[in-house]
Amino acid sequence: MKKIKISYLLCLITASALLSPFSLFAQSISVLQWGPENDVVTGFFNQNRNNIAVDLGTPMSPNIGAQGYYQGGDPVDASAVFYGSLYNSTDDGVSRLQIPDSINPNPLTFDFSNGTDSSATRVIAGLALWQKPDGFLSSETFSFADLSLSLDHYVNASTARGEVRFVVRDGASDFYVSNDLGTLEAASAGVASETDVVAWYGYDPTVSILDFGVSAAPSLADITALGFLYVKEDDFTTANFRVSEFSATAIPEPSTYAALLGFAAFALVVVRRRMKKNSEGA
Repeated sequence: MKKIKISYLLCLITASALLSPFSLFAQSISVLQWGPENDVVTGFFNQNRNNIAVDLGTPMSPNIGAQGYYQGGDPVDASAVFYGSLYNSTDDGVSRLQIPDSINPNPLTFDFSNGTDSSATRVIAGLALWQKPDGFLSSETFSFADLSLSLDHYVNASTARGEVRFVVRDGASDFYVSNDLGTLEAASAGVASETDVVAWYGYDPTVSILDFGVSAAPSLADITALGFLYVKEDDFTTANFRVSEFSATAIPEPSTYAALLGFAAFALVVVRRRMKKNSEGA
């Protein structure tokens, strides 16, 4: 009888350890990491782009190796492949994706100029997006509520104001864009996080990165794409938006704990049956 009680106690202790929030299984996992390696590129990557929509079948990132992309880091530890678009409403303006090796750490940079356009209604925008199949570092299922997000960025512009928003895809195809995160009240640096999100709107970047839909209350239970959007309106001469780091971590999906709970429950049933059998035979 004493052996059974000890076994029962050990089983309870084991179950408590497995299900504890301080368990090894409750440690955060890296979901997305762009930057801040010092050598994202070993040469100055510079490519002109101008498209109001995103092609989710064609990466916007440089080809690995061609420009020395991620030569200073391990692709296993960095989400190298990303998609996106740059848009400039000025016909003769310039929209460029740059990753300069002259700045440390090498930032992902959206660079714009207005050409000869003198109107006061110009719009520029840039979107970078990582997809789960080839951009995330984990295959776990997680919700937006599980994420710990950080976006370290800087804007250098002839006029002060710009918007920064998070972009997510829930499930296979439902995109949403957040409210302006309020991190660029002036031409300066800023850090945005998931705690800055107070509203979501319907969104389809495959049609237009500038068109926001109606207010939405998505579940965001299965994040399959994650990124950020920069938008600047009205008068500007030049502007560049730099991101030195974009990262996301998460706690593993609760199904992991459900499996552990099931195992613990099974073990307890076995022990209790043995206790009952022994007491009946006593």
